[in-house]
Amino acid sequence: MRSTAEVSVAAVIEAEPKAVYERVADVGSMGRWSPECVRTAAGVGPAPVGAEFKGTNKGPSGRSWSTRCRVMVARSGERFTFRVRFWGMPVATWDYRFRPVGDGTATEVTETAVDQRNRLLWFLGSAVSGVWDRSAHNAETMRETLERLRETLEAERRAG
Repeated sequence: MRSTAEVSVAAVIEAEPKAVYERVADVGSMGRWSPECVRTAAGVGPAPVGAEFKGTNKGPSGRSWSTRCRVMVARSGERFTFRVRFWGMPVATWDYRFRPVGDGTATEVTETAVDQRNRLLWFLGSAVSGVWDRSAHNAETMRETLERLRETLEAERRAG
C-alpha cells in the first residue's frame, strides 16, 4: 500500500523559537530526538544551507539503512529544511517551521515529511525498514520526536 505524500505534526514547546531551532538544526543530535534515526554524521551546531550529512536509521524490522541529506533552508528561529536521497534518488524532504506563541517565550514547531520515493525506493524502503505505511509511521515517530524535544528543552528551562 502506498503512503500519502505528506505528513505534518505540530507541538507547542515552552522555549523561544531560536532555542528550538538550534536543537533541530543541530542534525548531529537528531538521534537524540528521533526514534528512527540512530545517528548522523554531521558537524556540531546548527547546519547551514548547503551542509551535507549522512543519516542512519533503524526501522521496526531491526535493519538499518543510511541516506545522504542536504540542508536546503536554514533560517534561525523560523525554518529548517533538508532533502534526503538514497542512491542519488529523492526519498523525502523534511521541514520544520517555528512560530512564536504568546509573548514569544513558547514555540509552535511543525514537522513535515514529504515522501518523494519512486516505486522502486518505496518497495525497497518498505522491505528493509519493515514499514509499509510510511505516513502512519512517520506521524507516530514525529510525535515522539517533538515530545522528546519538548521534554528536554522544558526541563532545561526549569533548571535555569
